[in-house]
Amino acid sequence: MAVEKVSKERSKVVLRHIPPGFTSESLLQLLTETLSPFPQYDFFHFAPADFSLAPYLSCRAYFNFVIPESALVFKDKFDGQKFIDTNKIQSLELLSMLHFSEYRKD
Repeated sequence: MAVEKVSKERSKVVLRHIPPGFTSESLLQLLTETLSPFPQYDFFHFAPADFSLAPYLSCRAYFNFVIPESALVFKDKFDGQKFIDTNKIQSLELLSMLHFSEYRKD
């Protein structure tokens, strides 16, 4: 008897290397202005920079898109995107890295 492999469509992504000056609101505003219409998602989590890890500061954002194809559109648009964080102290440019998040059974 052959074992059938079940492929899970990837809909969860993590966007890394977001400059530390971003907030969840400023990131969502930038993303929705850049990609219109913005894909529908049912989960969003923003992890701000951990300043105890200086000088390796960056934020992360996690999305789960309702339609798996939206994750591919999001990846095509934002993987390698240059994010610029300007503040009074410094101007920081980081190239984003986008990864599919592994499936976790909770």
